[in-house]
Amino acid sequence: MKEMKRILILILLILSIEYLYANDTKDVDFSFNTTLSYNSYGPNYQGYGPALGKKFIIKKGNKIRVEISGIANKDIPIMYFSIVDRSQNVEFWKDITPKKQLVIKDIVAGEPFKCSFTTNALVTPTSYSSARFVFMHEYMQLKKVKLSNCEINIQIEK
Repeated sequence: MKEMKRILILILLILSIEYLYANDTKDVDFSFNTTLSYNSYGPNYQGYGPALGKKFIIKKGNKIRVEISGIANKDIPIMYFSIVDRSQNVEFWKDITPKKQLVIKDIVAGEPFKCSFTTNALVTPTSYSSARFVFMHEYMQLKKVKLSNCEINIQIEK
């Protein structure tokens, strides 16, 4: 009977460790890499993340909380982050979150950066597939900026 109890405890311990190991992964909504390319319509560089998709439908007035992390290949004094509507129905893009309000400062090349924002949606996107993340900087000397290991978590409150 004692031996059976020991075996049962050992099995429960192994299953607990396996459960903890399997569920130790970080829940990330979006993972991607992007390159900030020259914008021929304005004096800046822009890089896009993925479309938000059906899981994250934004409507005008929603409170949006975003957590961002990643690594840049160059020092960037100031980089802007926004969510925009890139539908073919809008000219260039339409700002869903306020332009130049969400700022990431003092990014050091090769070192992870992390920040979070809370903002409000200014408009409702044309479609769930047209809402996209955009990163932008205005330093003309910083060409070929690459952001790698980007992770974004987003929460939308109605």
